[in-house]
Amino acid sequence: IDEFYIFSLDAASKVDEESEIIYQQLLSGETNLTEFLQNYRKTRLLYHKRTLIRLAAKTSMGFQG
Repeated sequence: IDEFYIFSLDAASKVDEESEIIYQQLLSGETNLTEFLQNYRKTRLLYHKRTLIRLAAKTSMGFQG
């Protein structure tokens, strides 16, 4: 479980960083609002899915960390 936990934490962090880049692109005018909403929503949903999977694995295996 340790490897899975670390992998899932890293995967969620990468998607979180990706959503921040998408947000910065909106602020800088590199993307329009429609594209931003589509891309940002998709990355945030993926982030939350990965976070919930990690939490479920942590809870079901009794992993402390």
